[in-house]
Amino acid sequence: MIKIKSVSKSFDDLKVLENISLEIADGTVYGLIGLNGAGKTTLLNIISGLYRADSGEVTVSCGEDEQPVFDNPYFKQRCFYLTDDPYFIRHSTLNGMKEFYKCVYPNWSDKAFDRLVSLFGLKPFTRISDLSKGMRKKAFLILALSSKAEYILLDEIFDGIDPAARITVRDLLNEYVMETGFTVMISSHDLYEVERICDTVGVLSGRRLLYSDEIFALKNSVFRYSIGFSTAPAENYTLGINCKNLSVIGNVLSFDSNESRDKIEKTLSAHAEILLFEASSLTLSEIFKYETEEDKNEVCNIFS
Repeated sequence: MIKIKSVSKSFDDLKVLENISLEIADGTVYGLIGLNGAGKTTLLNIISGLYRADSGEVTVSCGEDEQPVFDNPYFKQRCFYLTDDPYFIRHSTLNGMKEFYKCVYPNWSDKAFDRLVSLFGLKPFTRISDLSKGMRKKAFLILALSSKAEYILLDEIFDGIDPAARITVRDLLNEYVMETGFTVMISSHDLYEVERICDTVGVLSGRRLLYSDEIFALKNSVFRYSIGFSTAPAENYTLGINCKNLSVIGNVLSFDSNESRDKIEKTLSAHAEILLFEASSLTLSEIFKYETEEDKNEVCNIFS
């Protein structure tokens, strides 16, 4: 288990992370999402041990003990961090990087490497610098999974990868976790993919962690309500209800809310007779917009 305890980080006068506390259980696929500049990559750098937190610490379970990840050679043999723009030795080939990583990761699997190279159709003796961005991502994912690291951290793994290969990547990551019991952490703007692969998701906003919860629980925390009345509703019908994205079409009032169905029904029925009451789940993208809406600026009247 990775434990993040009251972690804060600044660069000069810019505060990037503030008092982040989080636990990432073993054997899970954890998704980290947030707006640009929310601190996702910085947090991954701290978890991987590349950055030292200004305050707080990150520890990893080692049997019954916990060890800090920073400046910890033992942890570095157990963690593979694939950055958005991965480093590779100049003029190196995929096969050459394989030999490099074999010296670092004691559980390296040549068998997995050969199978993954065949699956993605890559040529192991092609120079990595000659590969497209998407092919380069596939090449380094092969190296990450072949390392058999207990913790694999992936920053924007789906960026540049074609739609067909994304399905393969999702299947591979799920299979890796199920077969090994190890942990995968993904930072991504692609909420569609995060929703389909992750067990748990954390949202960073304004330097802080808004929440961290299982996808199932998250999708049952906010609903889109459609309520039909006997007479045309007005916006003040939502008085006392926490809601966003309000719209009125004819006699139907629609909005998103994290309030309970009972509270909403009781409040609105005091204004008019309810003929229709429907609640539907939101996608992760819609929930993310709901939770971070206050951080976004309105786009209107720009070109008028």
